[in-house]
Amino acid sequence: MTSNMFRSKKFRFFQKSNLKHFLFVIIGIIIGLSFDIFYTTLILNRNYNSRKSGEINTQSEIKRHEKDLNDIEIIEINNSEFKSLTKERINQFTSKDPNWKYFNESHIFFENTKSILNELSNSSKKEILDLKNHLLKRLNGKYSLKKLVNGYRKKDPLYGTHYLLDFEVLDKMSRETFQQRFELFLRFNSIEITDYKTSSFSTHLNLLICFTKLNTFEDIEKYELSLSKIINLKEISITIQICYLIQGKENENNFKLIESKFKNLTKINKILLNDSKYFYSDYYRQIICLESVLNEINHESIIVLIPNRLILNENFFEKVFVNTLEDERVYFPISLNLYNPDLIEKIHGSKKLVVNDFHGYFNEYSYEICSFFSKDYIQLRKKFNQSILTQRKNLYELFMDHTNLFVMRSIEHNILSNWTPFIDCEKRIFSPNENKNCLKQREFGFGDISDLFKYFSRFN
Repeated sequence: MTSNMFRSKKFRFFQKSNLKHFLFVIIGIIIGLSFDIFYTTLILNRNYNSRKSGEINTQSEIKRHEKDLNDIEIIEINNSEFKSLTKERINQFTSKDPNWKYFNESHIFFENTKSILNELSNSSKKEILDLKNHLLKRLNGKYSLKKLVNGYRKKDPLYGTHYLLDFEVLDKMSRETFQQRFELFLRFNSIEITDYKTSSFSTHLNLLICFTKLNTFEDIEKYELSLSKIINLKEISITIQICYLIQGKENENNFKLIESKFKNLTKINKILLNDSKYFYSDYYRQIICLESVLNEINHESIIVLIPNRLILNENFFEKVFVNTLEDERVYFPISLNLYNPDLIEKIHGSKKLVVNDFHGYFNEYSYEICSFFSKDYIQLRKKFNQSILTQRKNLYELFMDHTNLFVMRSIEHNILSNWTPFIDCEKRIFSPNENKNCLKQREFGFGDISDLFKYFSRFN
């Protein structure tokens, strides 16, 4: 009985031991599985978050970045990523820093604020050559690229470099030569062609110019000569309209002079300003002129607004055609404004003071030179219940703030403007920043401090 009891107790003991052991094993398995699930979840979350932040690329992204320059991925213009990039990223950068870099095959302009012209680095030259070679491959031998007419470059520190390249292209079959824009985006470690679009060269131009009593006889004489040359350009279909803005009952001698000089060249519109407090505002006068003649302009044509100090040449209109695209792009070039003539012309007989190679500065404080399709401006006007003038903004601000169009703001080394004294800056109150911009242009018109120091120390 004792042994049976012992066996029974022993059996119960082993039963209890096995149960405990079994429970420990089960608990261990559960803990192990929990840890494995937790670890797996942690890894998956880490991979997911890393992929979201760009630390770990998808297979397609890895393959794309491993492509060398022999592989180009073509992206259609309606690609959502491209649209987002141009309209949001590029507009964001141009509003903060409007200076796209202009370059040709050997030099880049306005590389920094201290110099206007710099020779391209060897790496930049190689980059341009690579882009050209890859364009040639994509053209399948049907075309050749004769020369780079204009180049624009904008570096995006998060994505890569955006290029606008205007090439003179030869059709090998017809032997016809034409100018073509290529829009490319060079991502880090790859090249992608984003657009192949024809320009607007066949479109009719409407050139609008404002004059007032503030313009001198010399201003009018210079423009008569410029307009005569432009009208004789057979390659361009152009209509020129002059707006003469008058302020109340003023002496009309100036208007009669303009009428006598220009009546055989173009149409003259005499416009009475209802709100004379904005008479000195260039931005206000531009919009008044535009609104006055808008009904006479074909909606399929391009409107070009310029100040009467601009030195007109054929190259300017080529820039307009290339950079103005309907329902896509409006153009606000930054011209080279000449310094005060006393600084750059002959002084004290044969002596001549050279400020720099171009005798001027890039005027990023002016928004008076612009071009856009008439239809795009009409769409902009429809956004306001009242007159567009009630917005108290210049045209650049209106297009930037109220449209999805790409507003191109680029340095143009061969678009020149004559020096002007920029008087009455304190009366330019239509747009919030107009007074400040006027003062800046007056200041820069005399060169920088070192130029003035040279001038006074050498000749006084």
